Amino acid sequence: MERLAPVLVVSNQKGGVGKTTTVVNLAAFAGLAGKKVLVVDNDPQANASSALNKTAFEHSIYSGAEPVPTSADGVHLVPSGADLADQERRLAGAVGGSLALRDRLKAHRVHFDLIVVDCPPNLTCLPTNALLAATHLLVPLQSEYFALEGLSQLLAHVDGLRQDHELQLNLCGILLTMATPGSPLAQGVEAEVRRHFGQGVFDAVIPRDEMAAVASSHARALPDHDPLCPAALAYLAATRELLTRLGLTTPSQVPA
Repeated sequence: MERLAPVLVVSNQKGGVGKTTTVVNLAAFAGLAGKKVLVVDNDPQANASSALNKTAFEHSIYSGAEPVPTSADGVHLVPSGADLADQERRLAGAVGGSLALRDRLKAHRVHFDLIVVDCPPNLTCLPTNALLAATHLLVPLQSEYFALEGLSQLLAHVDGLRQDHELQLNLCGILLTMATPGSPLAQGVEAEVRRHFGQGVFDAVIPRDEMAAVASSHARALPDHDPLCPAALAYLAATRELLTRLGLTTPSQVPA
């Protein structure tokens, strides 16, 4: 039986935690590891699309958009289109609308090794579609207090979906992001998160690094823009963990 690609949703209802940066750079490093990766931009803000391909797109995955090449080796993109906000309103009122993304990803799961879905910072129709389509959930968590509040709301939403749907979703892990190295605040948050979630937390911690924003402004992922900057090295380590957690490879197969 042909293996279907895992569908990894990167989601947190709190904004500004590095979701899109995480999507783009995990995908890029997985591509460098030889994986055929599809990024699905499920956010009307279209930041993942802009970070990987500067073209303005009219259609989203819900209206038939197909994968396009990106600046990152091994990575294709189904972009967020100008119609995505309208599509969200249509899906919210449609019977079975919450399963639209699951249906549209079925064919892509045969042709890619990994699908990564970016989501807007809320728990409305589009993120719910993504969670119902996913096999795995990765939660970027900013290294600041109150971060756990948004996480608990997301996990409660997932539990509610499990009760109402046939949800085959595993927590791939929690990735600490935007940490200030040496900061007592960041260290305190990390200790609290690890105490609550143990092995569910990635060993890698993503530091604050302006190169991540600069790379996105040039429609490039960090491996192509500045592969030795602190954020790039941290995302490389996180990708090693991710591929191992997903059963896609061993850590030694990810380029150093």
